[in-house]
Amino acid sequence: MSPKVPTTIAVFIAAFCLLAFTVLPGYARAVASGIAPTMYLPVVLKQVPPKIAVLSNLNIYRMNPDGSDKEQLTDNNCAGAPSLANDTEFVVFANECDNEIYLIEVGDTEPMRLTNNRVADIQPALSPDGERIAFVSDRDADGDYEIFVMNLDGSAVSQLTSNTARDEEPAWAPDGERIAFMSDRDGANPEIYVMNVDGSNQTRLTDNIAIDQSPDWSPFGNRIVYASNADGDFEIITMEPDGSNQVQLTRNSQRDLAPSWSPRGFEIVYYSFTSAGRSIMLIEPDGANDDVVITGNFTDPDW
Repeated sequence: MSPKVPTTIAVFIAAFCLLAFTVLPGYARAVASGIAPTMYLPVVLKQVPPKIAVLSNLNIYRMNPDGSDKEQLTDNNCAGAPSLANDTEFVVFANECDNEIYLIEVGDTEPMRLTNNRVADIQPALSPDGERIAFVSDRDADGDYEIFVMNLDGSAVSQLTSNTARDEEPAWAPDGERIAFMSDRDGANPEIYVMNVDGSNQTRLTDNIAIDQSPDWSPFGNRIVYASNADGDFEIITMEPDGSNQVQLTRNSQRDLAPSWSPRGFEIVYYSFTSAGRSIMLIEPDGANDDVVITGNFTDPDW
């Protein structure tokens, strides 16, 4: 005979399941469709700061996903796309006026410069633990863009890619062990690749005549979201980390760009060229509830 489950434990399990599949219906649909694994269900209760960072008129803002509680972090009209990390209170970004990478803590007024050289250091991406930064630079001998990593203070720079193509847009896996990125090394059209954090095992994930760009990982590590113009304009697509099971989420005549997965996995934020201008959008991982949440001149959201 199987041992009886104590009443208190049974009640807790029932309440937990009720919460996950009623209060968190988006997650339930993701589980049902195979996008979110059930083994990660406890992760949904982790308290994660809900704010996103966005770019507007070359300045960075931090706000709730609905546009409320907006705070401006930079004011020099030189900022590039921002990068956040879970449970941290700082943002890294590239300054497009001097092509260097900076870090700013929320509440501070003066960014801290992390790189200092005559080449371009751009597209920084914070690691999930907030301790390292992957970035793009043309500092190597052949002068094209390669991917590097460094510590949060700018020390211990290490080069991960080395070829005559453009390797850009690094994105950390949630375990910090892999990096997805965009490269045009196999032809004129950029594709999505993945590699280990030491630069080994560089593997192509997409293969078509379209531009595939802006990869970002789900917090569970089992899906990658990216933007592609395979149907003529840019749409949002997800796939498994080996490139299989590609699922198109958006289908419209607009350009949908720069997707970023929410820390809890319920939604994907991106920006789109709508009738209201460059708008911040939210969509669930199965393609449901594709809505405009912030209108105006906002781009490059990061969660």
